[in-house]
Amino acid sequence: MTWVLYDYLDDKGINEIKAWTQKLQKKERAKLNAKLDMLEKHGSDLPPGLLSDTKFSHIKEIVIKGQVAVRLMVCRGPIDNNKEFTLLFGAIEKDRKYIPRDALQQAETRRQKIIKAQKKWLLCLYRFFRIVREDLAQGQAGDIFKQGGCPQGGSKNRKK
Repeated sequence: MTWVLYDYLDDKGINEIKAWTQKLQKKERAKLNAKLDMLEKHGSDLPPGLLSDTKFSHIKEIVIKGQVAVRLMVCRGPIDNNKEFTLLFGAIEKDRKYIPRDALQQAETRRQKIIKAQKKWLLCLYRFFRIVREDLAQGQAGDIFKQGGCPQGGSKNRKK
């Protein structure tokens, strides 16, 4: 079964995950994309160590090792826990502390916001924006993508 991966969008429709990943080095983005591919293919049946626990029971982190210790906070669901993951918040870790320090709290706040709002514009298909990220890197994306928003049809239609 293929899992659906969503990026978190803010109240203005800005893809927060896309904005964060664009600040990463090419090597870090490649490692992150490889781990996200595995998450999409295998869901929670992952090789050990791909998703690490955090102090928040519903938040896991994808750990990218390198010159910069990249951390991507994700959650199962939160709407359909059997079919989807949501990429909530990106951070780095230095001296065993997140930068920003409240990264986990921000991820949990976003998760709760999605649960309460359940609006389709808060979520966007990861795959769609991965393609956009690659196009942006090559200078091939249209203006709508450069604005960081979710274009028409880019969100999964929710029935809740």
